[in-house]
Amino acid sequence: RKASVEKMPDIVFHSEGGKYWQVFQPVLRVFDSYGIKYGFVTPDKNDPVFSSGLKNVVPVCPGKEMVTLSYMNNIRAKVVVSTTPDLDVYMLKRSRHVEKYVHLFHAVVDIGIYELYAFDYYDILLCTGAFQKESIRSIEKNRREKPKELFDTGCTYFEYMLDEIRKLPQQ
Repeated sequence: RKASVEKMPDIVFHSEGGKYWQVFQPVLRVFDSYGIKYGFVTPDKNDPVFSSGLKNVVPVCPGKEMVTLSYMNNIRAKVVVSTTPDLDVYMLKRSRHVEKYVHLFHAVVDIGIYELYAFDYYDILLCTGAFQKESIRSIEKNRREKPKELFDTGCTYFEYMLDEIRKLPQQ
């Protein structure tokens, strides 16, 4: 489904494709349970979001990766949530029409494996654990940067995995 950049909800999730569904699905399910309307932008026309049955999602596939990046670079929203590091460093740029950018970590790893400026242009980081928060605070202190908002959210795909395990036949 295509949508105008102007018609998206205040909160938009940016996915790099269907392979990230297990990262986003637990979060989207919570938004849905609270009746919060949100957008979901993906370059994958077969992304599971389109068949998810979620009631409050506005799913959009603007086109393949480069078209989707262009769409995201001009999006209008209060908040954009993405798992993509290097915002404003590589192809994914901050839209001047977005108030806050949120990075959702999708791996239980220290930030040292990422490039040096991978999270500099995010406002909020949803961390998988306290170890990430400690590393981020250390970098901010060494660089004398304004502290970002950090939240412990855990690793969302673990929740997805638990749900899948619960669906298995009991032996």
